[in-house]
Amino acid sequence: MKFVATMTNHANTTFLGKHYYEALHTTWNYDYDANLLREDFHPNNPKDRYPYKNSAALFNGTSGNYDIHFYPANTTDKVHRCVRIPLGLSIMRPDCFADKTYIGRQCVGGKWADGYQFDLGGQYGIFEFWSDIRTNFPLADWGVSRLVPSKIIAMTNFTSVTPVYRDQTSATDAWIPARYSNGTWATRFEMRDHPGKCHPVPLTGKFKVERNNIKNMHPLLRHHAVRLLAQTVLNDFLGL
Repeated sequence: MKFVATMTNHANTTFLGKHYYEALHTTWNYDYDANLLREDFHPNNPKDRYPYKNSAALFNGTSGNYDIHFYPANTTDKVHRCVRIPLGLSIMRPDCFADKTYIGRQCVGGKWADGYQFDLGGQYGIFEFWSDIRTNFPLADWGVSRLVPSKIIAMTNFTSVTPVYRDQTSATDAWIPARYSNGTWATRFEMRDHPGKCHPVPLTGKFKVERNNIKNMHPLLRHHAVRLLAQTVLNDFLGL
């Protein structure tokens, strides 16, 4: 399965009478066959650090490395910032929610979708995941955390999901969409727009404990935990 997806992640909460809202715009290039996932993150405000900084990430499930490339802070800042986390994991499976509780079928974003409910445990609460019944592509997820005193309402809306595949009837290695022909799809995962060395995370005892904790998480939480770990490394080891 290969696809390109664009999505908006929303988080809302009210604390001490004040309402807070955060939005993050994300693009996925997902290739399960090649065990590769590229993610580009853009918060509403490019200077925001929450929920994620303006950045791009490559998850190579074959090597097990998760590389996060942070964009320059401004137009004159040319320092390359990249953290490499040796997770030792593959990318998430397309059906990683299939063993959860099935809750029915409804229309989501103008498409019929099957819904699954799962308890993430701890402070995260119960979340729902919805996928297209025809393509099995993701459409949305949402839920309410158990945080107190202020619960957080989180939601992801997939604004577009475009399948990517080779045209088996073509003799010219044509791909659909055509813009990914002639090796263009593969170059999306070469991170040519983010050249430079990635700094490996120091393999301290503390890191190994955190990595093991991440491995035991559900893929939805695992992704967020990896991001937080990378930004901690930036602060602690690179001073960024």
